[in-house]
Amino acid sequence: MLGIVMDKGQRIPCLGILSDMGAGMLGAHQGPVALQAYDANKPPAQRLFDTDLLHRLDMLKGGVYDSSHSTTPEARAIGSIVALSERIADAVAQMFASSPFNIVLSGDHSSAAGVIAGIQRSHPNKRLGVIWIDAHVDMHTPYTSPSGNMHGMPLGAALRLNSQQNPYLLRASLPTHTEQLWQRLQHLSPKPLQLQDIVFIAARAVDEAEQHVLNTHQALSLGVEAIDEAHLSDSLKRIQHQLADCDSIYISFDVDSLDPESAPATGTPVSNGLGFDAAMALLKGLLKSPKVCGWGCTELNPLREELSETQRQQTIAYVWRLLDGVIRCRLQ
Repeated sequence: MLGIVMDKGQRIPCLGILSDMGAGMLGAHQGPVALQAYDANKPPAQRLFDTDLLHRLDMLKGGVYDSSHSTTPEARAIGSIVALSERIADAVAQMFASSPFNIVLSGDHSSAAGVIAGIQRSHPNKRLGVIWIDAHVDMHTPYTSPSGNMHGMPLGAALRLNSQQNPYLLRASLPTHTEQLWQRLQHLSPKPLQLQDIVFIAARAVDEAEQHVLNTHQALSLGVEAIDEAHLSDSLKRIQHQLADCDSIYISFDVDSLDPESAPATGTPVSNGLGFDAAMALLKGLLKSPKVCGWGCTELNPLREELSETQRQQTIAYVWRLLDGVIRCRLQ
């Protein structure tokens, strides 16, 4: 087992990924920046970044969402996303090899393909488990995605899913260049992630192609109701059992896992999500495992035009409080 213990006085490394090329709208690239700005306005004793708790936020800049016609509509901006994912994988591999616990704050969820690849590179002989807290399961491929937005494909890439594995195809084939780039993204990691090593939490917008993959493999998916106070203890035991053979575990937290009534500033909100208290209790329970090597938070969109400034700031505050809770729980 890969034991994860922070030495006394050791600060947690933190990487910010400023990109929303994989999203369906502009704005998530500013998520890490908004968190940093919110933190800077706190009284000095309450700040997180560049303190005894957390390193300063190292920024890795990518591109921004472009609503114009894409030359690869089945996988929008895939060339730029693959190039960014390679940089992400390099940065993450170095960070996770040097520290037992790390935090990644990213724009859109397409970055997770590079993050997972980087973790696997950092410990190539270890078996990685992933806890995916998200309203979506993000297992599309360019063959199945209705939108072509690549924030819906990171696990499709990490699992190395292909057209032969799914009857719900929207495309029987891809342009040669797109297929080559998809293969390149899938092979960033030394080995594919295994579906039985993923636990999905709070997924409530799953397409047919993704449901087919879930139904034909040994994946564990827990709904929002499984995280309430009455069921959380049993759910944590199920997660522990599911990932018992994994050496290390990465938690990926999408802001759309939260209920949009409380946290609306995200790209693809879905009703009936997690409340803040339930999300925090879940994270605290998961972080008790010595196998957890990192936490990532993604899809905070502080620029959504249809929202009020109050709604944007409320979501930023929610995510900051989660970050604060994760850090303090990990350093206990």
